[in-house]
Amino acid sequence: MLKDVNTIKGDKQSYRINPNIKKYSLSDVGFIKTKRGNYILQRSLDPMDPYTAKKKLKVTVDSKLKQLDISTTDSSGLQPIDIFKNGGDSEAIEQYHFIIQNLLDREILEINE
Repeated sequence: MLKDVNTIKGDKQSYRINPNIKKYSLSDVGFIKTKRGNYILQRSLDPMDPYTAKKKLKVTVDSKLKQLDISTTDSSGLQPIDIFKNGGDSEAIEQYHFIIQNLLDREILEINE
């Protein structure tokens, strides 16, 4: 579900769309435009095997660049998972933070204070 402020399950930090966001920045980092005009980014959270991802990060930005949805899912992209549960999956968490930091650096997302 698209919201103004979003976070993934288990993460203490929440994010929102950076007001300085540009559409070309989305395509620069790999977002793909959907039939409805939204933008979606799917990245593997498995640094050892990015092509057969068992865990994925999905980030969706609406066509007006105002709302977003961030989630971690299984390989199908349909079932949400909590990478922070029970001490967490350290490799997946590190990859998650790396991807999010890139989106922060590119002024696509910003931390919700």
